[in-house]
Amino acid sequence: MPVLHIGLPKTATTLLQARLFPGHSEIEYLGKFTERTRTFRDPSVASLINATVRNPFKAADFEQLGTRMRASLPSDRIAVWSSEDLTVGSRRRRRARAENLHAALGSCRVVITLRHPLRLLESLYLQLLRGGVVGNRAKFGVQTQCPSVRQWLEQHDGLPERGVLAHLDYAETIKIFERVFGPSSVGVFVFEDLVSDVDGFI
Repeated sequence: MPVLHIGLPKTATTLLQARLFPGHSEIEYLGKFTERTRTFRDPSVASLINATVRNPFKAADFEQLGTRMRASLPSDRIAVWSSEDLTVGSRRRRRARAENLHAALGSCRVVITLRHPLRLLESLYLQLLRGGVVGNRAKFGVQTQCPSVRQWLEQHDGLPERGVLAHLDYAETIKIFERVFGPSSVGVFVFEDLVSDVDGFI
């Protein structure tokens, strides 16, 4: 049975994508493989992801895409696909993605990783500051991109589908995947448990 890993940002998703999934002997990891580059196992995987997730409202033969992808996978390993994209966008968009994936892959186990919402926002904000300040040369007359926390939150609250704040609607994301794949197929894990007990979490 395939596994979908839905990691909120700043919940060690990149660590799992770059280190655990590609190196596990029982996993056939479908992508992405590196911290900077999105790569997929073969074109059938890329086609499936593009159709089911990136263009969720565009008509496609999801069953055929899933059949073609499964035919390319080894039968003795568990297919795992991981993405933060499944936690963002409107509820309608998230529901369409889940339904598309179910149509393509059938029954799946769904792994969702959460983080304390305030710590999540704090980490996202600090990442923004680091990207705008650290490593960039200061220039006279050029303002450093350092919005206040309030400015940053207000900016995202005004974005279509609420930008990064959509990640915080994870209770609804969990319900969507439970409705589509069944409650017994969805497991929820907590980033703070990974930090306190790596071996136990893995």
